[in-house]
Amino acid sequence: MQALTNTIKMSDLRKNTDEVINSVQNGQSAYMLMSRSEPVLVMMSLSLYRKMALEDADYFDQESYNSGMDF
Repeated sequence: MQALTNTIKMSDLRKNTDEVINSVQNGQSAYMLMSRSEPVLVMMSLSLYRKMALEDADYFDQESYNSGMDF
């Protein structure tokens, strides 16, 4: 599994949302978003997520992966 080295503060994401989203969509990079010096979420492209899911099939629940998430 790829190490996550890119971090960004939530306040910086608010200021540069389009730039960060384009960076994630166009590359193989992922970001760990930080709030008050604590990691709160990871942002990555769908292609990178799928690649990770295939590489580490034991970690990902295939049924949930296939059905997606409904809000």
